Amino acid sequence: MEITPSLMGGLRRILVYMSDVLSLRLPSEIKGRLDRLSAQTRRPASVYVREALEEYLDDLEDYYLAAQEAEDIRAGRSRTYPLEEVKADLGLEG
Repeated sequence: MEITPSLMGGLRRILVYMSDVLSLRLPSEIKGRLDRLSAQTRRPASVYVREALEEYLDDLEDYYLAAQEAEDIRAGRSRTYPLEEVKADLGLEG
């Protein structure tokens, strides 16, 4: 089967329909910046919102995971290991 531009366009439309929709309110300043970027690049604003969320969501997930782990350590639900012990266990001493 040959993948033609027409077929790719159809696949993109199917993938868009398979996406979930999220509505949100933005401060006027951010909305204005997003609108200007969208107009300058002739790309939908949703492209930039999705890119920003994908990038920032990784950082947020890491932050909250680390915060939860720190809380667990303080509460005694999780244990820490001295660096020297880890090195010894991994055979990295020397």
